[in-house]
Amino acid sequence: KRKAEEDLSQSVYAKRHRDRVRTMTTMEREIEKAKNNDRHARNRAIRKLKTTKEYIEANEEKRAELEKVTTSNVMHRR
Repeated sequence: KRKAEEDLSQSVYAKRHRDRVRTMTTMEREIEKAKNNDRHARNRAIRKLKTTKEYIEANEEKRAELEKVTTSNVMHRR
């Protein structure tokens, strides 16, 4: 279900977002969706990594390396 036009949020930011999406072409919307999906996949993988014993016991340098490798692996699969 979608809200009726008069029931939508009147927030300045919500209006700005709706206008931006409304003026996008189909290709721009697909690109935006793909970028958001990539960001979501990276964040999900990093959150999962942060619960591992290896990450918890690692120092800052090792943690940064683990995050970099995880991000690289996720993006390679996508």
